[in-house]
Amino acid sequence: LRIVTGGLSRAEGRILAGAVELAVEIAASSDSLDRNAKLEAYREAGIPEYIIWRTLRGVLEWRVLQAGRYA
Repeated sequence: LRIVTGGLSRAEGRILAGAVELAVEIAASSDSLDRNAKLEAYREAGIPEYIIWRTLRGVLEWRVLQAGRYA
């Protein structure tokens, strides 16, 4: 999700730069990767909200970045 006015990303010509407002993942076989490496990459990028649907476990996680960590 990208908020055009007042969001974290910006257009630099035909390229987008900066973080999106929300990242959403559907994870089955990539569950471990999504909950570890990707989560850390999203935290470092400053993405404020991250949703992961862990299909094999039937779990939906919605994380919000607070003070540099996902809660």
